[in-house]
Amino acid sequence: MKHKNKLRLGICLCVLLCLIVIWLTRGTGFADSSFTTQEKQNVERTDRISLNDIRFANFKDEDWLDNDYIRCLRQYLDDYNSGKIEDEFLDPYKKKLQGQFIIGDIKPNTFGGVTIYFTLIESPDDIFSAWVYSVVDEFTGTVTDYQVRSVTLEEMKSGATKEQLIQISKDHPEMKLW
Repeated sequence: MKHKNKLRLGICLCVLLCLIVIWLTRGTGFADSSFTTQEKQNVERTDRISLNDIRFANFKDEDWLDNDYIRCLRQYLDDYNSGKIEDEFLDPYKKKLQGQFIIGDIKPNTFGGVTIYFTLIESPDDIFSAWVYSVVDEFTGTVTDYQVRSVTLEEMKSGATKEQLIQISKDHPEMKLW
């Protein structure tokens, strides 16, 4: 019995000590003194909204097929084909990556930015995917830079011909050739 009473007394003293520490530090700013006001606001902002929510907040339906992510991919492929940049993972597909492409699908990527599925007019049966990342300035809530992180050849095939892709682009102007 004496042991149980000592245990209860010990627990009560621990709880009381914790309450005293909390009470003494509650108005001092001790708990969050390492954060500036701006840092607190930024922590609160990121708690409320994800970076992808910032990236795509103003996107309308038509923006998904005409945006800076696609322009970044186009520039990346142009720079690769002209020799301005090197990408050893693309070397086996160099001939296939020349010319215009059409977007098959584009969607937000869990790791930031978008995943773009595209088919080149000169290689219509092949489907490529690209991860285009965008850097977000959390202070201003704006996208500051776009970067192609990967381009890969998918195993699935489109089953389309060059003529079909061109016709799709003519019939649906939003599905333009890039």
